[in-house]
Amino acid sequence: DELQDSDVNLQAYLAESFAGARAATEGRAFLRGEGHAKLQPEGVLTNTSVAAVETKGSLTVTFDDFIELLYAVPAQYRAKGVFLIPSHLEMLARTIKDQNGNYIWQPSVAADKPNTLFGKPVYVQDDFDALEAGKDVAVFGDFKQGYQILDHTGLTLTRLNEKFIEQDLIGFRAKSRVGGGVVRPKALAKLKVKA
Repeated sequence: DELQDSDVNLQAYLAESFAGARAATEGRAFLRGEGHAKLQPEGVLTNTSVAAVETKGSLTVTFDDFIELLYAVPAQYRAKGVFLIPSHLEMLARTIKDQNGNYIWQPSVAADKPNTLFGKPVYVQDDFDALEAGKDVAVFGDFKQGYQILDHTGLTLTRLNEKFIEQDLIGFRAKSRVGGGVVRPKALAKLKVKA
């Protein structure tokens, strides 16, 4: 009854909800996925061929560490590189001041444009570990060249009219098949906290 009587297109709303949940799950898997053996995409952080740059200090990240991460990627990939960092690291970067007490970080002033660091876009992904010894806390590189996403079917939403007929219910089944993996490890680099 709700499907027929609602002022909202519930089927479209459910499809949008499934798509949002799928995007969050995919984002985590593209960063931390354990690969085909675990029926997951291969994550950037779990690929051992991606170079790792260690921070100079323990339990802290400085702008010098970001510069070293930037230059750990060859120039042809650095040109279109972006930073991928968690919120706690973005907050840390935004609070760093120069010797005159001015904030070094300059947020984007244009709507729908990412913040930048050293002229490179910064995107936030909160599936990194906390700032702890030996943990990867940032990635820089050209993700379009370094990581391939295989979306086999897109998201399909099927309405199951007959499945729950005895309970006078209608079900929905969401399905997608997505894979991914690092294809050019040199296009990416990870920032690891010093142990």
